[in-house]
Amino acid sequence: MRRRLLTGLIAALISTSAHAGALRFDGGEFAKIPDTVALRPSEFTIELWFKAYSTPGSWNHLMTKPTGTGVSDSFWMAFSPNTRMALEVGVDDVELNRWHHVALTATTTGPGVSYRELFLDGIQIDFWEYNPPWPYDDSPVFLGADDNNHDGIGGLRFVGLIDEVRIWGQPRTAAEIQATKDSELYGTEAGLLAYWRLNEGQGQIMHDAVATGSDGLLGYDDLPAGDQWDPAWVTEGAPITPIPEPATMGLLALGGLALLKRKQRQWHGVSLIIRKC
Repeated sequence: MRRRLLTGLIAALISTSAHAGALRFDGGEFAKIPDTVALRPSEFTIELWFKAYSTPGSWNHLMTKPTGTGVSDSFWMAFSPNTRMALEVGVDDVELNRWHHVALTATTTGPGVSYRELFLDGIQIDFWEYNPPWPYDDSPVFLGADDNNHDGIGGLRFVGLIDEVRIWGQPRTAAEIQATKDSELYGTEAGLLAYWRLNEGQGQIMHDAVATGSDGLLGYDDLPAGDQWDPAWVTEGAPITPIPEPATMGLLALGGLALLKRKQRQWHGVSLIIRKC
């Protein structure tokens, strides 16, 4: 009887994207992303994870894009000292010292007709009409603050952690938000305009994972020494599933008289060659 012996050592080296990180804001810091076309969508979904430690200000801003003199915003996410979530008029309870996911969508249904929806932890908590077009100018996007004075240094600041900030170029449904909020993204998803994982752990730059690139700065500038407005990198991140990185599979043949057959398998997009000897 002809016997085929598979002799070898298979080493599987499987690694995952280390989702360990976020930015910590202590009420005196902010991060900002310079204005780009990607930050001016006509329709959008804006989402992030946050963990609030306290509510020291009149409004505690998570993410804003000011316009004009800074007293108005193209979009903004904030909550008040009584921990009521408020994105223009939406309200719902926010529990301190716990991670929450928040998403804001904008939908245009016709000339001068549009609406916005607010989702907290994947559940719609508010809906309201809004007259487009959205007012945009060259103001940056702020994380952890708002720029009411239009001086490039945000106020009304946030105390807590922010992670996984995403901007989409279309309004996403509740089902779509729920399907991706608990997982890291690749940065190549259809409709994704900008995406900051906030996993850097060091440095002055928060990198946009989308190829077009809208990198942000910690604090007022990108000088290596930093400044008093820099938030801190921390290892605690939002409770989400990391992206599996390509696994490396190797086969070391130890013996055999002849190569009888060669099969190729695909595993996570990486070729695995199996030789039967």
